[in-house]
Amino acid sequence: TETPPLLGMLYGLIYLIFGKSIAILHILSFLLVCFQILLFNTLISQNKATSTHTYIPGLIYGILISLTPDLYTLNPFILSNTFILLSLHSLFNHLELREKSDEKILIIGIYMSISCLFFSGFIFFMPVVLLLLIVYTNTIFKRYLLLLYGFLLPFLLLLVPYTIKRDLNPYLEYLFNLQWHSLDFQFNWNLSLYVYSIFTALSLVVIILKGRFTNFQNTLIFSMILWFLFAVFIWAGFNGLNSGTNILLLVPVAFFTMHLFNILKPGLWSTLFFLVFITTSVLSNIYFWKWDKDLPDTEMANIKHQLPSNPYFDEVKGKKILVFSGKLDYYYGASHSGKMFNPNLTKVDFSVVNYESIALFYETISSSWPEVIIDENHQLENYFSRIPELNAKYIPDPNKNLWRLTGS
Repeated sequence: TETPPLLGMLYGLIYLIFGKSIAILHILSFLLVCFQILLFNTLISQNKATSTHTYIPGLIYGILISLTPDLYTLNPFILSNTFILLSLHSLFNHLELREKSDEKILIIGIYMSISCLFFSGFIFFMPVVLLLLIVYTNTIFKRYLLLLYGFLLPFLLLLVPYTIKRDLNPYLEYLFNLQWHSLDFQFNWNLSLYVYSIFTALSLVVIILKGRFTNFQNTLIFSMILWFLFAVFIWAGFNGLNSGTNILLLVPVAFFTMHLFNILKPGLWSTLFFLVFITTSVLSNIYFWKWDKDLPDTEMANIKHQLPSNPYFDEVKGKKILVFSGKLDYYYGASHSGKMFNPNLTKVDFSVVNYESIALFYETISSSWPEVIIDENHQLENYFSRIPELNAKYIPDPNKNLWRLTGS
């Protein structure tokens, strides 16, 4: 399934408590972003990444994260990045103090694992962590095994609910798929990435020419350069994902930009760069707002999510629909109806016609009465023929793989 396991559980919990509330997703995402800003500022100050302790790192992080167009949607990238920051905090602390601490190593592995359960792409940052531990610490072999144990533990614990349900397929598909089918290494440039690239280039030039750092600060800069290179690799490879993947580059870009302003002492140049930084961010957000407002819904969806156009658009526009078998992008132009959303999951739940699946199908349809049901695999006939009430209300259109509610 395309839905990360922890994300599905979190959304399920939110739905259970608050119902179908978009506002609560915005509120939770905003609070999470505020926590990340505080966490990044703490990460910089407590690990002595700069010689001064200010709130500038948090301010820079907050401005840069605002360049993510779908910032307040509680998407998997925002959630995953929270645990990446937590793992970085523990990692930097371990690199600085060179503590012989089993607990610290275990926590790093656990945080990295949880981030991967929200977005599988972060698994490629494990080589960065291992390389830094090998080069800059005298970590013994036992602690590398402990790191691996911490990394595997959340994955193993999450097996329990899937095992109880006797349906491991969606979980295993998520673990072993990793969306390699999208790895064609084609960049899809957008405004956020342009801004990130410009400030990263400027920052690295200033760091190289004018930077004076302690040995540990040089270690942190090297670790962020590694992080940035791996982030570019993942961003380029997972081009099928939406613009939220820009958040992969957020931490190193914020780190480099923070050093840019730290090196440029208060004066004309620092003021000029800060004004350019603020102006660019404000204009970018205005552009995102205008872009969202001006583009038609289907065109916006295709641009932002890089998905194919909806072949059923004329049939479903403005209607309540359920995609029983097909693709998620068939929802574009329409509104979702019913308890089921992902057709890859319905394919599993309704693959066998039995009493449980018939009862579930009746409950799903009768609770919302979708105006159009898309069924490309032609599975629904087996269900409608067994439920006279539903069969009387829906008319098949086999040429277009649709079932229409009578009177709609």
